Amino acid sequence: MSSISGFKCGHRIRPQPSRKAVPFRNRPIVIILAVLATCGHLFEIPLAASPVPKYTYRIVETFHHDSDAFTQGFVFHNGFFYEGTGRYGESTLRRVEPTTGKVLQSVSLADDLFGEGIAIFKDKIYQLTWRSHVGFVYDLKTFERIRTFHYPTEGWGLTHDGTDLIMSDGTAGLFFLDPETLEEKRRIRAHGPSGTINQLNELEWIQGEIFANVWQTDQIVRINPETGELTGRILLDGLLDSVKLNEPADVLNGIAYAPDSGRLFVTGKWWPAVFEIELFPKPSDDQARILTWQLQGDRFAITFYAKDGFTYWLQASSTPWKGGWKDLQARLAGNDHVTTLTVPPTSTGHNYFFRLAKRPPR
Repeated sequence: MSSISGFKCGHRIRPQPSRKAVPFRNRPIVIILAVLATCGHLFEIPLAASPVPKYTYRIVETFHHDSDAFTQGFVFHNGFFYEGTGRYGESTLRRVEPTTGKVLQSVSLADDLFGEGIAIFKDKIYQLTWRSHVGFVYDLKTFERIRTFHYPTEGWGLTHDGTDLIMSDGTAGLFFLDPETLEEKRRIRAHGPSGTINQLNELEWIQGEIFANVWQTDQIVRINPETGELTGRILLDGLLDSVKLNEPADVLNGIAYAPDSGRLFVTGKWWPAVFEIELFPKPSDDQARILTWQLQGDRFAITFYAKDGFTYWLQASSTPWKGGWKDLQARLAGNDHVTTLTVPPTSTGHNYFFRLAKRPPR
C-alpha cells in the first residue's frame, strides 16, 4: 500500500542530502514530484524492491587514461591509481597520477608473462599472471619484487577484504587466500537466480561486498562474500559514448574505490579515459524514479533516471492546488541514463512548487 509523506512550509528550504532517493510511480501522461523548492515540501511514494537490484550511473568526472594500457588490475591508494596491464611483451605494474594519466612509476614483467589483477595489502602489492600459475609480491614504495607465489588456476582479478586476498580465475569461483602464506583458505561460487555467474574478472572490495567485472560485458556484479549470492547488477552501457575514440577500445575492466571519500572509478582495456561514477538504483521497465533533489546556489536541481523513448521537462507553479503549471525549459529526450534538470534562476523564489513532467512514447 502506497504512502505519501510531506513537510509543512514554514521557512526557506534547507538543502536536503544530495543522495536522497525520491521514488515515484509511473503514470500514463505525467509523473510528478511535488517539491516546494524554497519551503521544503517533499512527497514520496515507495516502490517495490526488485529480487536482484539493478543500478545505473552518472558520470561525475572524466580523467585521462593511457589508451595503450590493457588494464587488468586497478586500485586507488593514497591519491594515486595503481594499475596492472596485460598482453605478452607489454605487461607492467604502474603508479599513475589520476588527473593527468601520467605514469609516475613502472616495472615490466618478462615477455612470456601476461599480467593480470593487482591488490594492495598493507605495504605490499600483489600481482597475478594469466596462465603461468605464478604471482608476484612487490614493495609498495619501491616496486622491488620481494616474493613469488604459485596457484593452480588461471589468474584474473585480485582484491582483499582487509584480512584475505580474494582472487578470480575467469569462472564463477572466488578464492580467499592467506596474504602471508598465499594458501587458499576457502572459496565461493558466484550465483544468481539464473545460476552461476561465470567469467568474473577484475575485482574490488566495496563496503563489505565484492564488485566484479564480468568479461565481455558492460556489467559489474555485486557479490555476497560469505555465500557468493548475487546482490546487484551495475549496468554501465554507453559509458564510452562521452569520449572520442581515436583507436578501438576493448572491454570494460577496472574498478577502483576510495573508501575514505566513497569515490568510485572505472575504466577498461585500451580505454582513453577513467570515469568517476555515482550509482543509482535503476527502475524496472514500468517505473521511473527521482534520484536526488537539491539546491545549487539559487538553482533547484533534480537528478533522475530518464527512460528511453520518454520526454521530460520541468514545470513550476505558485498555486499547485489550483493548477497553473508553467513549462520552464525545453523538453529532454530520455536515453536510459541518469540526467539532471535545473530550474533557471529567474524561476526560483518564495512559495514556488516544481515538478518533473514526462510524456510516454507515442
